[in-house]
Amino acid sequence: MKKQLIGITFFAILILSSCIYENRQDLFEQPDVVSFSADVEPIIQSQCTSCHSQPSPSGNTVIENYDDVKAIGTDGRLINSLKGENGFSLMPQTGSLPPDQITLIETWVNDGMPNN
Repeated sequence: MKKQLIGITFFAILILSSCIYENRQDLFEQPDVVSFSADVEPIIQSQCTSCHSQPSPSGNTVIENYDDVKAIGTDGRLINSLKGENGFSLMPQTGSLPPDQITLIETWVNDGMPNN
């Protein structure tokens, strides 16, 4: 009975250890083409627009639609704020986005910010 319990325990540890990832990024598969409407906009809507919308947007920065997001992507404010770099405050104020979401948005910016 004891050998059987050891065998089951070993098997369970083996199975569970195969589910461990070094970081969350390992779990995230980036799409071949990052879509504004499918990938970027949901992040912006859930994490940014509560503070950055009319009538009194935080930092006088409105990001309610594609054109608004593209404008801050073009001038560097989007990525600098998400990473807290180059003198920008880290956004969102509730805490940093997960690295996979930052990478996704950064890829979209680097790809020319298509409105797709």
